[in-house]
Amino acid sequence: MDPTHLLAMLVGYMTTTNLRRRQWNRTFGRHRTLVTCTTAIVVSGTALAFSVNIWMFMVLRMITGAFTVGMLQSSFVLANELVGPSKRAIAGTVIWVHFAVGYMALSLLAFYVRNWRHLQLVVSLLPTILLIIYVRTPESPRWLLSKGRIREATKVMRKLGKINGAEIKETFNLDNVKTGMKVEGGRDQGLVKLLRSPRLRLYTLNLMFQLWGRRPVYIFFMALCGTAILATGFIPFGIGRAAVAMIGKFAITASFCIIYLRACEIIPTPVR
Repeated sequence: MDPTHLLAMLVGYMTTTNLRRRQWNRTFGRHRTLVTCTTAIVVSGTALAFSVNIWMFMVLRMITGAFTVGMLQSSFVLANELVGPSKRAIAGTVIWVHFAVGYMALSLLAFYVRNWRHLQLVVSLLPTILLIIYVRTPESPRWLLSKGRIREATKVMRKLGKINGAEIKETFNLDNVKTGMKVEGGRDQGLVKLLRSPRLRLYTLNLMFQLWGRRPVYIFFMALCGTAILATGFIPFGIGRAAVAMIGKFAITASFCIIYLRACEIIPTPVR
């Protein structure tokens, strides 16, 4: 089942990315993609609990895995585009805490809910809480600006300012942002944009090989992870080996968060 789920996630990366980058479709941004994917997860996950055979189970699990990717990617990008540069590191890191919390919560749930169908129902219905929150979450002002939708972006900025307690003048608008800014809604940019710019090509290759990231911190955690993984091969089975393995897990998780954040900071809005 795990290979099927991972294959679905690969398909999900390609499908939901294509959905987000369709410039002609003005109805889909970060927000609506997030709501759509979360709704699909709730529906397919709930249906999975009522599977009548292995084939139905596999198909529904693939659907759930595909839309899970869309939810994760959209929520990460939206969270980083709704905050300022000074808070981006916190937003980009805290959002991944759900992995650790989810692993522990699932173990606890499985201990008390022994029937897999009941467990699947509980796990699938929990995202409805997130769905209620997501529906009230505003669209990314950066995405709206990249589409030339200045009025909507201004409205979102006013709403965010009100939530943060910032004083915003009645005359505030984002029309001046259009100065020197090319609206990127005409033709499909996609990944081709990364290949056209020499600097972005270098940045993209850099991210692919994961050599730099947020350089000193990222290199440190990658080195720590590699050292810990190698060390486990020379340590006998026991608490010591488990402890070193957890250090490696900790380090690779930290580097995972950093490389996502770095990519979000470098790659242009339409491709992000």
